[in-house]
Amino acid sequence: MVISDMQYKNFELKSYDYKILEHLQDPDILVPSYKLLSERLKIAPATLHRRITELRKAGFVRFTAILKAERVGKPLLALLYLKLYPPRVGGYESLDELVDHIKKMEEVEELYKPGGRWDLVAKIRVENIEKLDEFLKKKIHPLPIDDSQFEVILNTLKERGPLKPVPPEKLLEEEKRKQEEAANTAPSIE
Repeated sequence: MVISDMQYKNFELKSYDYKILEHLQDPDILVPSYKLLSERLKIAPATLHRRITELRKAGFVRFTAILKAERVGKPLLALLYLKLYPPRVGGYESLDELVDHIKKMEEVEELYKPGGRWDLVAKIRVENIEKLDEFLKKKIHPLPIDDSQFEVILNTLKERGPLKPVPPEKLLEEEKRKQEEAANTAPSIE
């Protein structure tokens, strides 16, 4: 069943939801066990199961296996920075079409649109430096690229740290502060 974003637009996190979200990110839990989590959080397993299902449907949680790149034969990590020509130069109808093409590349693990000099930043995973060179020559260089740069990552110091959700009271405080700030800086009509 497809759940629209509007249905959960005003989804309200309860106090124990914050604990559930925190514990679901625990790297020591290979597969979230309702029994283990319910014992840790002192919440009935049925309540926990229902709440996790609601959190998942509301878009707060998704479950996926995170593979160890070294163990699956892709230990080389590189960041690729791209400055693009207008897409039509390379035969693409739009920037979205070009971005979709890059997203589908097996070597592209993550793709970002940053602010600043570069149009795109891609996180690339490959087997070795030769495969990186082959990827750049065969898949990246033929694209409408004005400039590019890559950096091979020597060591990952931290990856995918747990996220702590901001409590709704703080979000409301911030929203109120922004509204007051906007009201105070609005030009007065005299």
